[in-house]
Amino acid sequence: VALDPLSLFVVEEIFPLSEQVQHFAATRPDAAGACRHARLPARREKHAIATLALAAASALLFATTLTAFKVHVTDVSALRILDGAVPYRDFWTMYAPASSYATAAGYWLFGRELLVSNLLGLVVSAASVAAFHRLTLEVMRPVFALIASALLAAAFFGTGYHATLSSYPLASLAIWLAWRRILVRADESATPSFALPGLVFALAITSKHDVAG
Repeated sequence: VALDPLSLFVVEEIFPLSEQVQHFAATRPDAAGACRHARLPARREKHAIATLALAAASALLFATTLTAFKVHVTDVSALRILDGAVPYRDFWTMYAPASSYATAAGYWLFGRELLVSNLLGLVVSAASVAAFHRLTLEVMRPVFALIASALLAAAFFGTGYHATLSSYPLASLAIWLAWRRILVRADESATPSFALPGLVFALAITSKHDVAG
């Protein structure tokens, strides 16, 4: 089966030991970036395992405060949104609206309980740490990527941003995903398209106004 470089990248990300990847690497030496990825399936598999383990460890750390219930601004804003109010029009808030709307969606789906917002904060924060780890693996050695990611997890935990769906974990998750996509596409193509990363960056702005600066 003939695969273009982008399809190869997707397949290799999901099935790092796939025969299609190895065949493409052997028969299409002109796709230099894609072939380099294809020649390193074992390393990528190890990286994926390390990222999952780091995400699980971060989630366990964040779970230690899961039942430390405290009402945050995003919780109040989410409840007002569920009652039909619109941020900036019907009530004032200094925060970007994405975290409040995401929390409101969680309350609508699972009930108006603080445990819901705490769980959302835990999941998004752990996902942000994992995405950051994947990004740093593109630019530094695994041991340094692990240290940097552990520091990010410690920062979330120390500041309490993990305790609810606050703006920082949500915005940082979007930023890490966008930057990694930029690095991957720039490596794969001489004329990469950055439309999707640009859209993700825009979503980050809806989570944290400061990102626009």
